[in-house]
Amino acid sequence: MIDAQLNIEQKIGELLNAGGWPAVEDFLGGFGYDDLTVAQREHWYQYRAVTAYRIGDRDLALSRYYEAVANCSENAQVFFGLGQELEHRGQIDEALAYFDAACFPKLPGHWSMVMIRYCYLWGRPDRGFDHLNPILAAVYQGRVIDDHYLHSQQLPFFGNLWRNVLTFSWQQGDGALSGARNILENMATDLVDQDLSYLFQETDALISGDFGPIIASLEEMLSRPASGPMGWAAMRMAVLKARTLDPADGRALVEAVALTQNDFPWLEDIRTMALAELMGREGRGAEEEELLARFRERQPLLFEPEHLVAFNLLEYNEKLRKHYIAERQHQPELDKTIEVGTIPDFDDPPADNGDPGQQTSGELAFEGIDLKTYAGICVRVSSTRDKEELPPIYAEFGIRDQAHFDRVNASFIAAMSDERTGHEVMARYTEYFSNSAP
Repeated sequence: MIDAQLNIEQKIGELLNAGGWPAVEDFLGGFGYDDLTVAQREHWYQYRAVTAYRIGDRDLALSRYYEAVANCSENAQVFFGLGQELEHRGQIDEALAYFDAACFPKLPGHWSMVMIRYCYLWGRPDRGFDHLNPILAAVYQGRVIDDHYLHSQQLPFFGNLWRNVLTFSWQQGDGALSGARNILENMATDLVDQDLSYLFQETDALISGDFGPIIASLEEMLSRPASGPMGWAAMRMAVLKARTLDPADGRALVEAVALTQNDFPWLEDIRTMALAELMGREGRGAEEEELLARFRERQPLLFEPEHLVAFNLLEYNEKLRKHYIAERQHQPELDKTIEVGTIPDFDDPPADNGDPGQQTSGELAFEGIDLKTYAGICVRVSSTRDKEELPPIYAEFGIRDQAHFDRVNASFIAAMSDERTGHEVMARYTEYFSNSAP
């Protein structure tokens, strides 16, 4: 029996800093179920599965997630983790059964955005709306879509939510986008103090195919003196405008966008994807495929729907999305015969886990805490029910006390308030939050 007072989650945090996931595997393998208290067993099951995933043994991760679900019926993260492993094997119907058992509000809405992304990738807009609608209802009920407020409530930013509405409506076809616009009009009657103009602009552009008004707005913004990183706006303007030009001129415009170390690293992948599309328009198929291969290597889960809508890449992404599905369905290196458990009958089971993905460190900092670290803290805090557990979490991330964390929050909110660069701060935070899940 190990020390009954040992906080396994905190210990794992210490081991990750010292020796990484292999050290966590050695630690968890040093004792078994019978050595643990009831309170410790849940974390033991969960992190054994997470560790197998992190060290790259997907077959072992699958079997451990089945075991965790069977023994931790109240642990939200293991349900999502099992769904994620099944999705990775192309067993999407089985995965969706677990994702359906993990809807908001069991955990904060940021986690549901990961499941929404999988629904998009597999072309299941109906199931995507099943996850999206409860979050929209919660936001709409509050009658406040201010990003600062939504962040404080651990809800996704409204612009990102709406772009996912547009994505699923676009997938549904048959006038669904016009129906979405009607919904936005109805919402505007109640959200009278909120600025929805940019959402109407994006909705109308997707319906009509005319992105001219958005391009004009971006050009006007970029004409003003810069007070921070402007890569997102510059790349968006270039990608949108390139479609109105001869392909060669469009490529020159996209290639000319200068990015700095303070811009999102993934904007280079937007550039790659846009250049591939332009190569395809020129009939240069071999060069297009070379660029797409480079893109898929860097973005194995492709882009989130909100980015595809913002850069008008939804239609071109269909080629990548179909390739993604085909790869998932044909993976001989994975043992798809593993059946450690079956999908249980859920009455009201819990939510999710998180999205693996390349993490890149940001340069922005708030009271000495960089943005990536801040997102990691928020992930841990959002899934913590007991306030007495907060001090060791704070200490693990370099937060001195509650007052320090409050100042970090205030500094983050101030950064989001900047008219010109706040969007980049919000988008990068959302990316890091999703990628920080265990």
